[in-house]
Amino acid sequence: MNDLTLICERCGFPIAHGTGSIYATYQDLGAARADGTPVHWYTRHDKCSEHLEESSYELGADQLASQSDLARWTAHLRVKRWLALTDWDDLLREVAGEIPARRVLLVARKAA
Repeated sequence: MNDLTLICERCGFPIAHGTGSIYATYQDLGAARADGTPVHWYTRHDKCSEHLEESSYELGADQLASQSDLARWTAHLRVKRWLALTDWDDLLREVAGEIPARRVLLVARKAA
């Protein structure tokens, strides 16, 4: 099994639990509804985020720490009408290794 680590797109370092998140801003979601602009899921440390004051749909790094977490959150998000307006599919492709990973890192667990 692999552990999933979010990578800050601003500084390039891993996001430890409690220090950052993956999020999509409600402002971007509103714009996407109006003009079809794709919504990006940002990965940022709290200290690196330029959107800290904006309202957003946010998952903390501790909520998305494994492939199982990713599967659970994907199932949860599927019912959101706006999910199709986002690049969540690209995040899944990054985890699957289909496209270069910019926002996630898979770390192989050692057997106990």
